[in-house]
Amino acid sequence: MKKINVILILLFFISAKVFSSERKVLVEIFTNSHCPLCPPAHSAIDNYLQSSNGSKIEFIYYHMIFPYSTDKLYQDNTEDASAKNNLYGNFSSTPQAFFNGKHVSNSYGNWASTFDNLVSEEGSFNILLSGNYTETEFSINAKITKTADVVENDLVLNFIVVENVNYQGNNGISNHKNVMRKISDINGNPVNITLNETQEISATFNLDNLWNADELKIIAYLQSSSSKNVYQAESINYNELSLTNIDQKINVPFQFKLYQNYPNPFNPETKISYTIPNEDKINSPVQLRIFDSLGKVVKTLVNKKQSAGNHEIYFNANNLPSGIYFMQLTFGKYNETGKMILLK
Repeated sequence: MKKINVILILLFFISAKVFSSERKVLVEIFTNSHCPLCPPAHSAIDNYLQSSNGSKIEFIYYHMIFPYSTDKLYQDNTEDASAKNNLYGNFSSTPQAFFNGKHVSNSYGNWASTFDNLVSEEGSFNILLSGNYTETEFSINAKITKTADVVENDLVLNFIVVENVNYQGNNGISNHKNVMRKISDINGNPVNITLNETQEISATFNLDNLWNADELKIIAYLQSSSSKNVYQAESINYNELSLTNIDQKINVPFQFKLYQNYPNPFNPETKISYTIPNEDKINSPVQLRIFDSLGKVVKTLVNKKQSAGNHEIYFNANNLPSGIYFMQLTFGKYNETGKMILLK
């Protein structure tokens, strides 16, 4: 009899572990690359990420129009930034912080203890993410399992694409982590689920030429439409997705293309992206050179054979004066030139 009781007790604990959920905290920050008051908020997040509980938060930076509309990261997606601000209450200054959907004060010294309290709470849902991609788009699938009852029943699942971006603003921050790039649906996807049930919800995104796929992440979070309370958050890196139809990807007829550098104007670093076509000229070397306004070569970035497909490289002009420069891409019979502005 004792043996049976021990087995039952062990089964109870195993079941409890399977159906309990660790609650990840969603941290959302309204910021601006030229906002002089924003760096302390970024530092508070960076410091917490280095703590023992740092892996238990998911964070998103929304670049807003205020105080300066010239923020390039805001200009890349003004529609979703404005929609998010309207959803949370029409704020007119940065920084603004939201922990699990609740607006909090800018008392940065208290953020760590607040995070510790929030991550210690047990969750009511599990979210398991997976996905796949093609040359032009990617899809994310979320498996949501309800592990405990909750009071609110107006829940929605949100999908947001974020990216780590290098951009030199006026407030000293150049390495911008988890910048909001695209919101799938500002109102979210309705979730109707009972205890211990699993529901699947998917979203598809077009792959924007501005984005660096290696720096992309997709964050999904479960939220109440009315109270904005966030019950669970999870993320998946773009490079964790599965390739759909490898044969189709290999045979994509790439077209020769030199894209506009990003950011532009820049100081001192910018990213240059280009595409090499599938041709019998594939053995020809690729040349990517930078010229000044007088036609003098100031930098050779690429001079070698490269495979067909998309490529990118960073150009650092730290030792060059402000002015207009030209990037020239040459491959076999192809030649394309673009203008860049270095503004120090």
